[in-house]
Amino acid sequence: MSTVIWIAGWNLGGYLPEMSPFLTVSWESGRDFLAEEIDRHKSSLYDGLKTHKYFEFGREEWSAQQVLDYAEQQNDTFPCVDESTAVRDEYVVLTDSDKETLVEIAQCEEMLSELSALEADTEWDGCNKYTNNWLHITDRSANDIPADLEGEELEYKIDELNEVY
Repeated sequence: MSTVIWIAGWNLGGYLPEMSPFLTVSWESGRDFLAEEIDRHKSSLYDGLKTHKYFEFGREEWSAQQVLDYAEQQNDTFPCVDESTAVRDEYVVLTDSDKETLVEIAQCEEMLSELSALEADTEWDGCNKYTNNWLHITDRSANDIPADLEGEELEYKIDELNEVY
């Protein structure tokens, strides 16, 4: 029986892949690669928020979904505390664009949670607002990998293909 080859990656819905797919003989490596890509996307979204005060003043450890739930309860208004006096001295209003970004961050957090809960050797698909993410078994012939290639030669071929992609 030949070694299973996994492919992990993402693309914008309806478009060719925006990134190079990752090939591996290890399901764990494929899952970890995809988790890093999703986390990198989540971090870039977080960096794009107009303010990070949503995650300050006792909310530092909150998930994006917790922030969204709080915003709904508070009519999109976040109290900010002057740390020197411990008095609420201003309020930040959640903008529509930041709300959309927080929804996408929450989707990334959910996908990361799903990935971490997967049983080994399970194929997976996940989507957020703009991206489709996948971890699948792939066909050797679709990747120009000979059916009889195994062991170190197989790993060398996969490394070579990952460099080309």
